[in-house]
Amino acid sequence: MGGHIQACPEGHVERVSYNSCRHRNCPQCNKIQIERWLDSKKNILLDTTHRHLVFTLPHELNELWLMSSSLMTDILFQSASETLKQLLNDKKYQGADTGFLLNLHTWGRNLSLHPHLHCLISHGGLNTQGEWVQPVKKCFLPYHVIMRLFRGKFCAALKQYADLLRKPDNLLPARFRGCRKTYYKPVICIFK
Repeated sequence: MGGHIQACPEGHVERVSYNSCRHRNCPQCNKIQIERWLDSKKNILLDTTHRHLVFTLPHELNELWLMSSSLMTDILFQSASETLKQLLNDKKYQGADTGFLLNLHTWGRNLSLHPHLHCLISHGGLNTQGEWVQPVKKCFLPYHVIMRLFRGKFCAALKQYADLLRKPDNLLPARFRGCRKTYYKPVICIFK
């Protein structure tokens, strides 16, 4: 993209300005938009600490994602939110209605297709009496429990909507039904 240098003719002041790259992390191009977005999200977040959780789909589902991205997005959001609601309402973990914000990213850092949801979850919530409660366990939500529940919900939704999904030509219906063990590899959840 290049850039340009603004300089005093007598050499006292010099400033380098890069031409717009429009990259989301560029401090010159998108800093103001990022700050505005963050400010707008601060207004909807609860005044408490938050946890960050990422729901990631295996790359084996990329072709299916590309062919039915709208339905796959709905399935991903539905499965993640149902998983969080079920676990956070369970008295074993928190037993409360908890606020969370889900944000879809479809590309990885290297710009390859990598559908995943970033989740910001409040550390605490309101119980049935309307009181604020903290998580019961120090671990918040166990990784393996989230992974299994989410994978189950996601795979059940894929099975439920199988007739609506556009599938690659080389994936015949019988093969789609019969390849769950390899096609539905574990859906990964990562705490950050």
